[in-house]
Amino acid sequence: MTTTGKEVDSAFDLTYNPYFATNVPANSFIIIHMPFFANGFVRANQMITCYIIAATSTSVPCIAFQNSDYILFRTSAILNSGAATNFLIKNLVWPRYVDSTKNCVETFVSSSTSAYSHYSGSCVTFTLPASLPSPFTLTKLDAPKKGLGMVDCTYTFTFVSKSLIPLQSTIVLTFPSDYNLLISNPALRFSAPTFSSATVGGTINTVATSSQLFVSNMAVFPANSPFTIIVEGLRNPTSGTQSSGWRIEIKYNDMLISQQASFTYFPYGTAYIPGIIIFNSIFAYPLNADEFADYSIEFTPSYIPAYGEIWITFPDQRYKSMPSPLVCIVSGGMQSFDSCTLSSTTIKIVLDTKYQMEKGSIFVKILSIQNPSQV
Repeated sequence: MTTTGKEVDSAFDLTYNPYFATNVPANSFIIIHMPFFANGFVRANQMITCYIIAATSTSVPCIAFQNSDYILFRTSAILNSGAATNFLIKNLVWPRYVDSTKNCVETFVSSSTSAYSHYSGSCVTFTLPASLPSPFTLTKLDAPKKGLGMVDCTYTFTFVSKSLIPLQSTIVLTFPSDYNLLISNPALRFSAPTFSSATVGGTINTVATSSQLFVSNMAVFPANSPFTIIVEGLRNPTSGTQSSGWRIEIKYNDMLISQQASFTYFPYGTAYIPGIIIFNSIFAYPLNADEFADYSIEFTPSYIPAYGEIWITFPDQRYKSMPSPLVCIVSGGMQSFDSCTLSSTTIKIVLDTKYQMEKGSIFVKILSIQNPSQV
C-alpha cells in the first residue's frame, strides 16, 4: 500500500493490491473502507477519481461517500483470485491530524455468488501509512535583547500553519534546554493576541513548564493565517554560545496537526552586566530607642522593568518588630507601585510601570517601624 504524499490536510493518491480468495465476477460491487477519523479522507466538493487496474489493465470509475469514507467500485471484468489487483484512488485528503492507530483499510465484495464477503484478511496486510504533520510556512522570532543573562526580555513569535486550527487544539512552543521559564522573577507574562477565546467571555489559556509554553482555549483559527505569541519578562540563559532547538507544534487531543522543529537559532550577544544602585540616604524620625519611627530611604537604580521588585532588608538582629499592616509611600522617580509586602524584615515593592534612571531618585517611606532597643 503506497501513497503519493503524507502531509496532514493535503491531497494524495492511494494505491494497494489485495489478493482475492475466489474470483470476483464482472459487475460485482467492491467497497473499500478507509479508517474514518477526524474530518475523514473524503471531503465536500473534493473531486475523487478511482480505478481498478487488473492484469488485463481494465480500469473503471468509482464513487466516494463523504462522512463514511467508503469507496464503491463496480467491476467491468472478472478479477481473478491469486492475482494482484491494483486499486487506485486519486485525490483523497489526509484528515486534519495524525493518528497512527487508525490505519486499517478494509475491502468488501458483493456479487451474485458472494454477498459482502470480507477479503481484507488481517489489517496488517492493508495498513495505511501514517500521515505526517503539516509544516509551518512562516516561523519568525523577534528577540531584541540576545545577551547572555539579560533580564526583562520580550520574545515575539509569529507563525503561519498550512492547516486549520480546530477547537480543543493546543499550541506547544518548546524552548531550547538552556532556557528556564520558571526562574524569572517576577513571573513571565504570556499572551496570544491574534486568537479569540473558544468560550464566551473566556480567555486564552497559557501554562508554562521549565522549557515549554502551552496555549489553549482558542476559537477555530483559519489555515495560512499568521498568529503571534508574546513572552515578556524573560531571562536569557547565562551560558552557551547559540540559542538553538526551538520547536513549535499544534496538537488536537495530543495528536499532531502541524510541527516545525529547529525553526530558528541565533548567537547569544554580550553577557548582561547588572546595573548599579546609587544609595543616597536613609533617615528615621524619631531616633529614640524602641520608638516607632517613619523611615525615609532615597536611592537611584539604573533600570527596573515593569513588575520588577525592590527589596529593602533591615538587619533582623536589631529590628525585631516590623509594622503590620505595612504602610509604604513612594515619590520622586516612582509615583506608584503594584504591591508592597513584608517577609520577616524584608520589604518587597513590586513596580507597576518601568523605571529608568532619567526619572530621578526614588523615595520610599515606611511608616511605624520600631527602632532597635539600642542605637
